Amino acid sequence: GRFDFATIYSINSLHNDFIIHGELDILRITREGEIKWRFSGRDIFVTQSGEDSFRIKDRHIEVIDWKGTQYVIDENGQEIK
Repeated sequence: GRFDFATIYSINSLHNDFIIHGELDILRITREGEIKWRFSGRDIFVTQSGEDSFRIKDRHIEVIDWKGTQYVIDENGQEIK
């Protein structure tokens, strides 16, 4: 698809935009569908154990990839951890 080449797992609100949790990318888009930023990790954003791999906190996003690498992304799409 236009937002993720594989699967979209969830679409979540963040302020006046949406955060898309895809298999290959995390994206922030406007309500009009324009991409503000795209974040990719080293592997797909799903865990081998099936545990929840994606959380939106107050001002950041936490996501875990297949290899167990945890990423913390700020609301501007920049990795902060």
